[in-house]
Amino acid sequence: MSDNQESNERVYNILVYGIEKKGLSAPSEELSTRNFSLTFESFKTARRFNEFDIVILFQGIFENFERKSNYMSSYLTHSCDNNELDKRKKEAQLLIDNGGLLCFLLNETFIDRDDGRDFSGTDLTKYHLNYSSFYRDNFRKRIASLDIKSDEFRQFLSIYGAACSHFHHYNKYIDWRVIANASGRAVGMILNRNSYFIPTLIPDNRPEVLSEYFKLLATGITSTNNKLQTLIPGWVEEFSFEEEEKLIKERDALASRISEIDDRHTG
Repeated sequence: MSDNQESNERVYNILVYGIEKKGLSAPSEELSTRNFSLTFESFKTARRFNEFDIVILFQGIFENFERKSNYMSSYLTHSCDNNELDKRKKEAQLLIDNGGLLCFLLNETFIDRDDGRDFSGTDLTKYHLNYSSFYRDNFRKRIASLDIKSDEFRQFLSIYGAACSHFHHYNKYIDWRVIANASGRAVGMILNRNSYFIPTLIPDNRPEVLSEYFKLLATGITSTNNKLQTLIPGWVEEFSFEEEEKLIKERDALASRISEIDDRHTG
């Protein structure tokens, strides 16, 4: 790659959101490379998702489950920050509408229902997985051995990849690209080119580890997105634009008319 090509590469402004919810300490300054800058903001930050190109967040940070017991039985309690969740839903949609990306870090099993209660929409990760004919399920135990399908995420997943859940679907309208499998099932994926779901361990809370973790992750996301931007969807190649068809017909009619005139002239 020439120096001129390198200088024209896109530089992504990336938000890493609410990692204190997972017991991690945000760096005091941005982490930057030639291709991206990582800004760390707390869960209650006034910064909006749609101020950035990419937003990275962990699964489950909008809700909390706790197992409690009394003298008769044990039961599950649940709480959700609905105000924050609704606000971030709107910002996430604005981000996607602006051509931005979301990256959800999958680090725990999903709890969607319990004792007749429905929790299938009480976290932003769940909300962005709730498609028709799209299903998620949990493994009995976490699987650390992944079949990595994406070279762009290979380094990150080789160090930090681990899966608690898996996915399958029967929805032909979803653009589904598998990043990694485990036990023959999809555990990491990109949906509709704008939502990344990455199976991962929670990194150690040390500055050098956090720097490596998020830089490797951001490299995977940005390099994948750059690659996807150069791929032409199959439907484009098959699609004939109406105006183009009209011009082709006019050209063919003119060619036929010219041929008739030439025939008369030579005759």
